[in-house]
Amino acid sequence: MRYLGKRLLLTVPTLLAVTMASFCLIKLLPGDPALRILGTHATEPAREELHRRLGLDRPFFVQYGLWLKHLLTGDWGQSYLTGLPIRHTIAAAIPVTAEVVLLSQALALAVAVPLATALAAHRGSAADRAGTVSAFALLAAPSFIVGVLLVYVFSVRWQLLPASGYAPLSDDVVANLRDMALPSLTLATASVPLFLRVLRADVVLSLEQEYVVAARSRGISRVRLLGTHALRPALPSLLTVAGVQLGGLFGGAVVVEYVFGLPGVGSVFLNGIFASDFLLVQACVVLFTVAYVLANLTVDLLQPLLDPRLRHAAARA
Repeated sequence: MRYLGKRLLLTVPTLLAVTMASFCLIKLLPGDPALRILGTHATEPAREELHRRLGLDRPFFVQYGLWLKHLLTGDWGQSYLTGLPIRHTIAAAIPVTAEVVLLSQALALAVAVPLATALAAHRGSAADRAGTVSAFALLAAPSFIVGVLLVYVFSVRWQLLPASGYAPLSDDVVANLRDMALPSLTLATASVPLFLRVLRADVVLSLEQEYVVAARSRGISRVRLLGTHALRPALPSLLTVAGVQLGGLFGGAVVVEYVFGLPGVGSVFLNGIFASDFLLVQACVVLFTVAYVLANLTVDLLQPLLDPRLRHAAARA
């Protein structure tokens, strides 16, 4: 409980710093939302009146304080252009982004865990070298390039999967999974190389430990040796990387959602930028950063449960 309390207390100033940085960065964006709403031919009195109504004429820290107060109370304001509540707009988009991110992570783990274990078991072989080189090449490939290539192969050439569109999961499960296949695969290509490199290195170290050598000398099967004695000690490092990657993918989904036409938070974010809808952009930025911070907090809290050494250290702290 002491460890949990410390982590939660450290999260509060982090979130405050994140909201302040987000608010400052949005203020640096070029463009005047009043001109977007009224048009470029708006008169100066009309523009000043709209500034006053939107609170844009107040001092910076007053604007930040009011915005933070409204954010904490659930009143995220209304879109400058559509007039719809921002909270409702983002709430409708969150399930789309969450689904594509979680599916991509599940797919990446399903590929990386058995592949990394197999490569570690055959360290130094031709397959191990080929897998390592392929991981480096895949890590250097931008997501939008991978997405375009996947669309060309699976949609244009083979016509197996749709290139764009979205069917809600509640309406049609099969259509939803077909629409999510390419976006999830695109995001997964950014995670597989990281998971593969980290897990392979840790499994190789585990295989060199004395207890693994002793277990091998006792005639334990190769599958059990890899799954129980070598893979399990490597899971905490994989969890750390997966947690950091999960938080980062909420921001990385912006490009993928734009490429595949998904109505997620990334698409809402880009539309807000194009329209200079500052309140909407601020809410999306805060949502991305809070997701990243909470993902890291979750990893910190789960680490002692998987690693007894960390659990004992946390108890002594």
